[in-house]
Amino acid sequence: MNFKEWFMEAVVNTTDLANAITKTLEFKIPGKWSFDTSDNHQWHPHKAIRVHGLLKNEKTPLPSQHFMVGVFAILEKPIESYDSIKGDSDMRIVAVCHYIQKPGHIRKLGERSKDIYPRSGYWGNHDGESLRTPYELANWIEAVINGFGNNDDGDDDDDTPEYTPSPTPSALVGVGV
Repeated sequence: MNFKEWFMEAVVNTTDLANAITKTLEFKIPGKWSFDTSDNHQWHPHKAIRVHGLLKNEKTPLPSQHFMVGVFAILEKPIESYDSIKGDSDMRIVAVCHYIQKPGHIRKLGERSKDIYPRSGYWGNHDGESLRTPYELANWIEAVINGFGNNDDGDDDDDTPEYTPSPTPSALVGVGV
């Protein structure tokens, strides 16, 4: 079946979930993708489908630069299929997107998980709750990558030093006047 036709299917078998994730990412986000998948990953205590993707595109011109995406589709209960538009309440997709500048220089750009809460203080511009479908995942990753380099990702390339308050000696605890 043609991917564009398959992409529009309302119900997708969970046995095709890794394929749905990889094909949707390739369809939505231009560049050269490489994937590693596992249809039988264990996410304690649930079954999960794992997809690890690397992307080279115009925002990664140097040989060592690329985007790295880690995705886990977690099946809370065994399900045979899911709605590709609405998802399924027994399946959630957690993901993280990183930018690899060079070995040892990795920057997290965004994360989607049920363990991310606004009150925790770790809520970034591209962080949020778990996703429900491969299409939602692809839209999120597309937004993260499109926004990369526009200073909405915490990138301070303008060489403006951050303001760091310097306390006066009398304001320090334990320092007498």
